[in-house]
Parts: sequence; structure tokens; C-alpha cells
Amino acid sequence: MSEVLADAKAGPRPARGTGFALRFALLALSVALATAISIAAHESHHPVTGANVFIVAVLVNGAVFGLGQGLATAVVVSVIYDFFVRFPAYERGFNVIDDLLPIFALTTTALVSGLVSGQLRSRVASTERARAELSQLLDYSRELHRAVNLEEIARNLVAAADPQLLEASLAALRREHAFRDRARWEEAVAEAMGERRPTDEAKSPKLATKLDRRAIVGLTIMAIDRCELLEETAAAEAAIRSDKLKSALLSSLSHDLRTPLAAITTSASNLAQLGSSLGEDERERMIATIQQQCKRLNDFTTKLMSLGRLEGGLSDADMDL
Repeated sequence: MSEVLADAKAGPRPARGTGFALRFALLALSVALATAISIAAHESHHPVTGANVFIVAVLVNGAVFGLGQGLATAVVVSVIYDFFVRFPAYERGFNVIDDLLPIFALTTTALVSGLVSGQLRSRVASTERARAELSQLLDYSRELHRAVNLEEIARNLVAAADPQLLEASLAALRREHAFRDRARWEEAVAEAMGERRPTDEAKSPKLATKLDRRAIVGLTIMAIDRCELLEETAAAEAAIRSDKLKSALLSSLSHDLRTPLAAITTSASNLAQLGSSLGEDERERMIATIQQQCKRLNDFTTKLMSLGRLEGGLSDADMDL
């Protein structure tokens, strides 16, 4: 109610010089027009119309510029009505109904129009604030939707909330959410706060209400859950791909090892069993086959060791050990 009264008294807030000129112009124009119409109505024997036209003037001033303007208009038109429009009747004495009732009616009209105008302005202002806050929350939600890790979520949170709301939101997140990696989240928040510059504070309006805090906490928790789920899904898919790769490598290893081993075994067996009966060329061919397949095995083993070193992050010295 106090906000409504304040809005009712203040009315719109244009520039001071322009606002005073507009108020005075509306007051003078409406009172002059109402006085002319009221005098004409009284001369044509329509006193009710002459009084009602002043009520319209009070309503217009109170609705446009608030309670103060309406009361000022009521005082002015009451004096004009009692001392100028009804002047011939006023000379014959004081009549409570004819003299006080118009003043009461005009004052009541000013109060009602000013209060209603202030209430409407207060509701419009509240609606505008709510619309702006919802727009900012929507922008924050869109930024969170594009975030793919905790670091981006932390930067968006720090950028969206003012310092007081940020502290309250972070405290609520610590209480309400079970982070899978709390240390990483705290590090991301600290880094985002360290990157914030003073010029960023004034660049755009910040979310700052209790409703915003609840909304921010809820949106942030959903974004964190989504990112953590994405990371878990990516890790699971990587594990599946690794298992498939290992299976393929084992299958290839089995084939690549069997072929030279079979050739070596066959050549060695032939040499052992038929060595004396084989010709010189045949023995040399078998020995060359054994040497070739041994070299093939050595090359293959070297490649496997290099692959293991790359996957394990080991140096050549580590592999030698």
C-alpha cells in the first residue's frame, strides 16, 4: 500500500522542468475549459452539469499525474465553483449541501483517481520488472543449455547474478546438490569470479530477487546434472570403443603372430627331420624363411611396444626399464 501511495502522489516521472510545465498546462487547460462549460451550464439552468464537469477535470488530472495533482485541481475548482460559478447564489447565504458537498465530492474524486492511478502504475511497474526478470532468466537458461561442462556453467552463473545473489545461489547449490566432483566445481567458480571485470558489472542488468535465486539454483542444478550425465555417457562410450579396439587388436595380434610362428615352426621341423637329405638350396631357403619371419615378429613386437607406450604415456627410458 505504501508503494501505491508513493506512486499515486508522484505520478509519472518525466524531467523536472518538463514535468512541472506539463502539470501546470494540464491543470490550467482543464480548469479553464471546465469553468467555461460550468458557467454556460449554470446560465442555461443546468447546475448538475456545471458541477459534474469539474469532477471530470479532477479525474483527468488525478489519473494522469497522480494524487497530488488531483488534490490541487480539487482545491482550485472548489474555489472557482463556490466563489465564481455559484456567486449569485452565494451572496444570499451559506448552504451546507450546495457549498460543502461539491468540495467533498471533488476531494473524494481526487483521492480515488489518484489512488487508482497509482495502483495501476505500481502494477504496470511490477509487471515490467517481472517481464525483465523472466527475460533475463530465459537468456540464462539458453546460455546454460549451450554449456557443455562445469566451467561454462560457472561462467554463465557468475555473469548472470549480482554479487549478493551469486553468494546466496552458490550457498544453496552447495546445500542442495551432490556434486560428483565438488572440487572441480569450486575451482571453476573461483576461476570464473577471477575472470570477472568491473566493466562487466555495469554492462547488463543482473538478476537479484529471491525468485531469481530459486530459479537460478534450479536451472543450474539441471544444467550440472546434464553436463555430468554427458561426461559419464562420453566416458562410457569411450570405454566401449576402447574395448572394441582391444578386441580388434587382439584378433589382429593372434593372426599376425600365428602366421610367422607357423612358418618358423614348419621350416625348423623340416630342417630337423630332413636336414641331411635336403639340398643346399633348399636348406638356405628354409633358413632365409626362418630369418625373415623372425624379423617380421621383431618388427611387430616393436610396433606393439610403441603403441603401448603411446597409450600409457611412457617414455623410451620407461619402456627400456
